[in-house]
Amino acid sequence: MKLRVSSKQLEQSVDALNFVVNGEKKIWSKDSDGNLISKVGMFKLDIDVGGYKLTKIVNDGGGETNLSPRMKAGEMHKFLSGLFLGMKIQIEKESEVV
Repeated sequence: MKLRVSSKQLEQSVDALNFVVNGEKKIWSKDSDGNLISKVGMFKLDIDVGGYKLTKIVNDGGGETNLSPRMKAGEMHKFLSGLFLGMKIQIEKESEVV
């Protein structure tokens, strides 16, 4: 039986990725005039009818770069799981005593 992955689960994974890498989950903030500005370096889940893709914000105007191709929910779940596993392996490698 296949595990069904929801948009909410994927969004929670991207929030966790942002927290681990950037120390926060909030992608948007407001400047002194109340205008929304994006936070550079934050990850975002792009969702549309064709599926999901992971992007990263590259400027405060909300410009994004693609980090993955568009894929189905289950595929994105595996992609994000792979990112977390890679991060874990890197942390373990860095903590090894030489």
